[in-house]
Amino acid sequence: MTQDPELTKQQPDPTPEQSGGQDGRREALRSMTIPLLAVFTALLIAGIIIVVTDPNVIEAFTHLERFVVGADRQIGLSEASGIFSRARLQPGDVISLGDERIVVVETVTENVGQLDFDGVQAITLESVAGREVKVGDTIALPGLWEVSVVQEVNNYRVEISVEEARKYFPDAEAGDVMLAATEESRRTVVEEVSDEDTQISLDEARQLYTSIGPGVAIIQNFFDDPGVGLGTAWRTLRVAYVSLFEGSFGSPKALFEGVKTWLQEGDPKPLYSALRPLSESLVNSVPYILTGLAVALGFRAGLFNIGAEGQFVVGGLATAFAGYAISGVPALLHVLLALGAGIFAAGLWGAIPGFLKAKVGSHEVINTIMFNYIAFKAIEWLLNGPMEHVKGTARTKEILPSAYLPRLLPHPIRFNWGFFIAIATAVFVWWLLWKTVWGFELRTVGENPSAAKYSGMSVAKNYVLAMFLSGGLAGLAGAIQVMGITRNVALGFQAGYGFDSIALALLGKSHPLGVTLAALLFGFLRAGGTRMQSIASIPIEIVSIVQSMVIVFIAAPDIVRAIYRLREREGEEGAAVFSRGWGA
Repeated sequence: MTQDPELTKQQPDPTPEQSGGQDGRREALRSMTIPLLAVFTALLIAGIIIVVTDPNVIEAFTHLERFVVGADRQIGLSEASGIFSRARLQPGDVISLGDERIVVVETVTENVGQLDFDGVQAITLESVAGREVKVGDTIALPGLWEVSVVQEVNNYRVEISVEEARKYFPDAEAGDVMLAATEESRRTVVEEVSDEDTQISLDEARQLYTSIGPGVAIIQNFFDDPGVGLGTAWRTLRVAYVSLFEGSFGSPKALFEGVKTWLQEGDPKPLYSALRPLSESLVNSVPYILTGLAVALGFRAGLFNIGAEGQFVVGGLATAFAGYAISGVPALLHVLLALGAGIFAAGLWGAIPGFLKAKVGSHEVINTIMFNYIAFKAIEWLLNGPMEHVKGTARTKEILPSAYLPRLLPHPIRFNWGFFIAIATAVFVWWLLWKTVWGFELRTVGENPSAAKYSGMSVAKNYVLAMFLSGGLAGLAGAIQVMGITRNVALGFQAGYGFDSIALALLGKSHPLGVTLAALLFGFLRAGGTRMQSIASIPIEIVSIVQSMVIVFIAAPDIVRAIYRLREREGEEGAAVFSRGWGA
């Protein structure tokens, strides 16, 4: 029986060019779904944490039964200044004349009376003139505090927006001051007192307030007007994330005004100030990119390099020494020598655990952890001894100007050529791993060292080479940090970049492009978190929470799939490349 030639005909495998193209681009976009959803989900959860822990939001939800009242009366600024000639009074100040509390204003108006903050009823002295205090009203005992009228409320307890104030006082302006009563100072007017802490008799109340006026209010709870608490939560969240965005990318409005001033007046300083947040984000990303690449390259070779932190410091210290010890050479040569010193020193430091792994089989995780401590203690001794420039400062001498990495813009912009070196390094690592024989051997050893050895590859040589390259990349990060930012090395120089690099390699799935994008994310979060803390009073630790949750969702993508009801595609499992286990 003859076989059908169509059944026995061998079809050639499609080439990468044939199988790539549009399908490859579509698959690349699909592979970004989980990371993007992980970042979005982490920011969403962080927002919930911000809302439920913010004091202003808690205050708005749990103490809505507050009211704001006008002062006893107003006084013009000129008249007040005449009475208090030695005091520099401004509109909004509260002064005391006898038993009266008086608000200083530019122009005296008549709409000064009671304000119910929660909006149940707008009461002015004119609208209820002559009505006596009655059972059911709430009064305030002596002991009021000031509540400022502001454009945007950041603290619910001591501020009220202009828009809200004008619902009751049409002439209210930002800077006006009203009075508020504490919960302890309020009493409900009743016929017969059963609780002296919360009630007051009608006769006693009328002795304090013969008629409706400042100090009397109608109170409501959260469910009568939930918009107050929800609005406070939204404002808190908006301020937090707007400040995070502006700290990472800058203010679009400030950028527009800076460009306008530069074009019309020729003054670039406002533009530089507007660009500073973006430049700081990119500057923060540089050590993340390089240390992330260091760990990712080790993962590709089947090695878990936890020593990037120590290698970062070794590279920075070697660069600092070359930067101030070498003199009398051209600037370009000095820059190359300083960079080379950092790369080579850190590469050798990283190669030692690789050599121990190759020759005696000791695990690189233990070795690199121990080498971190050796590096930290050795450098601490050097910075407090032979390499200390000024006694008691625990820092090296500053590198010479010829070893500086040039900055692209004047102060306060710190953005320098280190960013472009980092991007070029990421391209080089991609080319090395996927376009060279060395890279093919590294990846093969990482996937299956037994098969690599059977095919004639030297597993030991590739272990040492991988750890040398990994250490060199971390050392390059330290070198750029010294030459472009710090200009010397002091205690605490490392700042945790080496340990964060493990998360970056996991987030980027050990691919240079993925690691670069993950590093940019971490850099932007680090820069924005500082502004978020100063503007919105949100602890910077919330950034660490976001980063940690992103890593959790990337390491356990089934969580994201379960949340968003995504199906697992064939071949998606194991897309990330990590090192092998302890028994390897």
